Amino acid sequence: MQMTGLKFLLLHLEKLPVLVGVDMWMKRFSIPPRFRSAVIDQMGMTLVVMVVLSPLLVYDVYQTVQHGSPPADNLWTMIYVSFGFSIYINKDAFNGRSIGKRICGLQIVDRKTNEVASSLKCMVRNITFLVWPLEVIILLVTRNRRLGDFIMNTEIVQYSHMTNVKFSWLQFASSIIIGTVLLFFIFKLEIL
Repeated sequence: MQMTGLKFLLLHLEKLPVLVGVDMWMKRFSIPPRFRSAVIDQMGMTLVVMVVLSPLLVYDVYQTVQHGSPPADNLWTMIYVSFGFSIYINKDAFNGRSIGKRICGLQIVDRKTNEVASSLKCMVRNITFLVWPLEVIILLVTRNRRLGDFIMNTEIVQYSHMTNVKFSWLQFASSIIIGTVLLFFIFKLEIL
């Protein structure tokens, strides 16, 4: 059976010793799975975004050395950076499970249908990271749901091998594109 690039990446990232080690270390202190998952996601997705955005950094350094000053922001740079952060907000788009959720045995489900949340639902749920202080306050008050969960009517549950879970590449690609466009306008208009 041939493995797609994304599936291969997810399977290997969830076995990355540093991420698994962080989870084991936090388990010793009885830290709840949802918090462990968030910490692991921050570490794992930071690595992924750094890898994706590294060519831009190399290009900027090259341009600075060649011209004596950093290149001016341009349309393609903004689109590329928006794409990098779109990957971050789409961390749960692969069957409602990010790297951290895979390690901690969690999954995002739609509260109404109790089925795996769609890629688009997960993306919109995660865009609220832009107002993370509010997210933290809501999570501390509710103990189990954050702002994105309330907006998209989702929740995090223990992972179970749900039957009939079909991954849609079209929906995944759509959520990456929509996320890129949305973040481009947020960054371009300097909304936050």
